[in-house]
Amino acid sequence: MRRLLAVFLAATLLASGAAPLAAGAPARLRRQQAETRVIGRVVDARTNAPLASVRVSVVGTEISVLTNADGRYELLGVAAGTHDVRAQRIGYHPSTETVDVPSSGAATVDFGLGEQALALEQVVVTGTGSQARQREVGNPIAQINLASVAEPTKSVETLLQGRVPGMTVDFGGATIGQGATIRVRGNVSLSQSNQPLVYVDGVRQTANNYPRNVSQGGSTFNAAQVEASPLADIDPGDIDRVEVIRGAAAATLYGTEAAAGVIEIFTKHGTAGKTAFSLRTDQGMSWIRPYGSDVRPLLNMEPWLKKAYGHSEALSVSGGSGQAQYYLSAGLDDKDGVLPQDHQRRYSIRGNLTLQPLTNLTLHWNSFVSKNDLAMSPDGNGGESIFFNVYRSPVTALGAATPENIAKLLTRTTTQTDDRLIVGASATWVPFGWMSHRFTFGYDRAAMSGEVFHPYGFVFDTVGNISQLDWRSETVTLDYAASAEVQPTNDFKATFSVGGQLVRTADARVDGYGHKLPGPGKQTLSRAAERFVFDSSQEVKTGGFFLQSLLAWKDRYFLTGGLRVDGSSAFGSSFGLQAYPKLSASYVISDEPFWPGTLGTAKLRAAYGFAGRAPGIFDAVRTWNASAFAGETAFLPGNLGNPGLGPERSGELEVGFDAAALDDRLSLTFTYYHRHTVNALFNVPQPGSTGFGAQLENVGELSANGIEASLEATVLRGSRLTLDLGSTISTNHSKVLSTGGVTFFNIVPGQPGPVWRGAKVTNRDAFADPAYELNAFIGPTVPTVIINPFITLTLPHGLLLTARGEYQGGAWGQDFPSRLVAQRGPRGPVGCDDVYKIVPWASYTGPGDPNAPAAISQVRALDRARCYKNARSDVWFMPLDFFKLREVTVQAPIPTRFIPRATSAFASLSFHNLWRWTNSEFASFDPELVGSRDNVNQLFSMITDQMPSPATATFSLKLTF
Repeated sequence: MRRLLAVFLAATLLASGAAPLAAGAPARLRRQQAETRVIGRVVDARTNAPLASVRVSVVGTEISVLTNADGRYELLGVAAGTHDVRAQRIGYHPSTETVDVPSSGAATVDFGLGEQALALEQVVVTGTGSQARQREVGNPIAQINLASVAEPTKSVETLLQGRVPGMTVDFGGATIGQGATIRVRGNVSLSQSNQPLVYVDGVRQTANNYPRNVSQGGSTFNAAQVEASPLADIDPGDIDRVEVIRGAAAATLYGTEAAAGVIEIFTKHGTAGKTAFSLRTDQGMSWIRPYGSDVRPLLNMEPWLKKAYGHSEALSVSGGSGQAQYYLSAGLDDKDGVLPQDHQRRYSIRGNLTLQPLTNLTLHWNSFVSKNDLAMSPDGNGGESIFFNVYRSPVTALGAATPENIAKLLTRTTTQTDDRLIVGASATWVPFGWMSHRFTFGYDRAAMSGEVFHPYGFVFDTVGNISQLDWRSETVTLDYAASAEVQPTNDFKATFSVGGQLVRTADARVDGYGHKLPGPGKQTLSRAAERFVFDSSQEVKTGGFFLQSLLAWKDRYFLTGGLRVDGSSAFGSSFGLQAYPKLSASYVISDEPFWPGTLGTAKLRAAYGFAGRAPGIFDAVRTWNASAFAGETAFLPGNLGNPGLGPERSGELEVGFDAAALDDRLSLTFTYYHRHTVNALFNVPQPGSTGFGAQLENVGELSANGIEASLEATVLRGSRLTLDLGSTISTNHSKVLSTGGVTFFNIVPGQPGPVWRGAKVTNRDAFADPAYELNAFIGPTVPTVIINPFITLTLPHGLLLTARGEYQGGAWGQDFPSRLVAQRGPRGPVGCDDVYKIVPWASYTGPGDPNAPAAISQVRALDRARCYKNARSDVWFMPLDFFKLREVTVQAPIPTRFIPRATSAFASLSFHNLWRWTNSEFASFDPELVGSRDNVNQLFSMITDQMPSPATATFSLKLTF
């Protein structure tokens, strides 16, 4: 792969030098032949970002050209006189300007194109057998165009946060490098991964997060608990657009692993024309906002927190000729975290090349390399965690959280390097105007090398230890799709697509652990007196083929039918193949003659389809675990095995509409969905006499329904001031329909899947001892309603103000650390600080205390049940409703006369997570601190010993040349 990468970079560099030269000679010749010309620049009207691939033409002539990456164009050979010049790009409103062209020299015409609220001609790729226009698609596809995003985007995850209806993107704690939990329409599965599939330029991304840096030879509580996300490797500055499809009806053609949705990322490519350079630099600061009580705003963590500085730089170059276009970029990200040892440094390089050796053949090559070095502080729910010891002080193994004691933890070092390589090649052949073939090959390699070092004399292991973990995951994608179009009449058109896909994913892990180091100083694994090694590897292959037909009548009635058939090595030996059909319809009612033009544009749509979720690699086979005792080895029962094991099968119905009116001042989308999952995979307990544990079986039945809507209105539109307001809203209500007769505690027919259960205080607000309802149903573990309001204000002189917020409601969580602190004391949980002002923790043991002080009559029943020594461990449930101000950004243009050779310059100041509101009954750290940081399979919203994600301020400067 190194040789392949070297050859590609050399070829790309040659193309980047040769293409401008090849294009330059004809351009100079044309200038000699025609002195008159029209030049200018096309930008996004809202953000002023340059727009590439805009068709600029002289009306009534054949003179036209596409803008380059900087939005620049040059129309040559325009006759002197008055002309109309038009700029148009799919997804934007076309614009026409009148210009007087002099007899010699150049006339300048600049355009600012506004996005269409309902872009029916916008081409989408995700979820379709071939490229399709929005008017033809019967299910909603969320599309984020980076040119319309003003905020400095720190990662793909923050880009998605709050922008896609029905999607939640929740980060874990404050430890640097932490990835996000992404959910689309809640939990689709109650045993398998709920992360959506991710594709980058048609290349399937590795299915797993980077693993936790934890050795099997040491305690899982004593090592770093970060799960870095492969999505975070992608530089947002390289992204052109992102498409997201939600639910089985839209994801049918992706088959067995797509029930949780699909995210497809399309990176930038070069365009023909003058070479364009882009430079971006971000300077930022992070800090922890108060997340405790009025008594302890930062829960006594002040001495160990810092205001963390970070910076990032990125440089890109693009250009080319009609036969070869290129895009090259390089980026550096270097930042500190808010904890003492946290630091991150990431390098990345991208090279994209497009060749057109024949008029009907287009070749694309995409490559990406990144390296991410992380140093992490001890954090999380463990004895070596800084926050664990400070919050629970002095009831910890260290005792009081003095600077001397915490310094003992910081002698440990935790480092991790994540390496990433993505290469993809595709060929598109159009032998006839009505037929096309596309073949894609992709390779994605993610690797992690981590080390946790406890020096000789470490407080919890005085002889010291070291662990080293090497992991890699390789995903190979082969994809073929062919499409043919038939139009027997002017009104009727049919498009037929057929294709197949093969995905192979292989993971390997080698884990070394050494105990008893020879002495002080940095040691290696080979120097340990006791050494242990663990290794594992696995491989899964999934293959399938699809058929799809799209029938169109009068370009406003559309009917699409499709079928995907899949097989997988994870299926049981007797299962066979799985088929996933789909049917969708779209009706552009506003194209009807009877539709009043004053009502704008409208489309009705409906879709019904199936997708699946495959079991784990070894879930279908009987396995045995090797063990050793007294120097002898043996096999112990592992997995029982199930030859008939197959995937979960989710069928989904979607109905909705999209509309835009009042000259695009008002836009509305609405979707109702109902999902029904059969053959749901549950871990079914086995008889103890077999010696095997729980076995995965297809015994469950689930359902979910909800709505997704968005509304955006331009309430003020003027030459100097424009105000846009909008919001998205989505709901999700899940239910367990059947467990196949198996009894589970948190998976119960008629309840959300899963549901929290525990002791409920029935007289919570009474000033009396608590009364309990045991094993009561508390509520769902995921939000049932999400609201994302946003505002855009355009001011004079090109100033732009944007703000976005996010509300999540309906979920419940368990506060795990608070329940333990209340029982062990003496400081008590954060939610009890005001209670202890009335009755201190040490003065009362809990309900039934014969020596209860008189002041206990002023403490309500819920607080008596939670805050004292005899507190029940199952009453610390609370609503996780919250609102956060996700982003506030101010952007301003900088006159290019102050920056030599620059064609555009913008500065922005952005704030993230600046303000938070929580439910009055929430009495813990932060509602988003849920889960065990096992983001791929997280189901339960359990708050653990962590600090919330920090607030950030970022100054960004973007220059183009």
